[in-house]
Amino acid sequence: MRTLISLVGKDLRIHGRKTFLQILPGFLILATIIIFRYYQWYAFMMYGYITASLAVIQYGLQEAHVDNAVLTNSLPVSRKAVVISRYLTGLLLFTVYLAVWYAAGRINTFLFPNARTDFSNALHLKSAFISMTYTVIFLGIYLPGTFIFRSAGVIATSLLAFLAAVISIPVLFYPFELSYVPIFLPSDQIFIIAVSASLLAGLSASVLLSFYFFKKKNL
Repeated sequence: MRTLISLVGKDLRIHGRKTFLQILPGFLILATIIIFRYYQWYAFMMYGYITASLAVIQYGLQEAHVDNAVLTNSLPVSRKAVVISRYLTGLLLFTVYLAVWYAAGRINTFLFPNARTDFSNALHLKSAFISMTYTVIFLGIYLPGTFIFRSAGVIATSLLAFLAAVISIPVLFYPFELSYVPIFLPSDQIFIIAVSASLLAGLSASVLLSFYFFKKKNL
C-alpha cells in the first residue's frame, strides 16, 4: 500500500499543480459564463467530463515520454504496482476535477438563478452513476494505450476513448430528452446491475491488458 501511495504521489507530481492550473480555470470560466447560462445541465456536465479527460490525457502523455518512462522503471517497484498506480491516479484526477465541477455548478446556481441549466438534475445518485460510467469507459480504453504506445499512439487511443465515453452517455441514459428522469426508479435495478457489471468487467480486462503489455514492453 505504501508503494502505491508513493507511486500515485509521483504521478501527481508529474501532472503537477502548474498543469492543473493551466487546464481547469480557463475551461471552468467558459463553462460558467456560457454553457451553464445558455445550455442544459447535461451539456455543463459533459464539458466537465471533457475537462477531466484532457487532464488525464495530459498526464498519460507525460508518462509516455521516454524520460519519465525510464525513470518509472528505474524505481524499485514491480510493473504491476506501476499499472495499478496509474489507474488509481486516473481515478483520482477524475474525482478531483469533477468534484470541482459539481461545486462550481452549485455556486453557479446562486450566481445565475435564471440560467438555463437546472443543476438540480445533477444532484442525484443517477448523475454520479453517469459520471462513473464516463470515467470508467474513458480510463478503461485510454490507460492501456499509455503502456503500449509512445506519444502518437497515446493520442490516437485518447481519441478512441473520448469518443466511446462521450457516445455512451446519450446511448445509455438519454439525458437530452425532455422525458429524462433525474433519479433512479425501481424499474432501473436490472439496468444498474447490468451496466455496473459491464463496467467492472471492462475495467478488469483493461487492467489485465495493461499488465500484459507493460510486462512485455522494453524501455
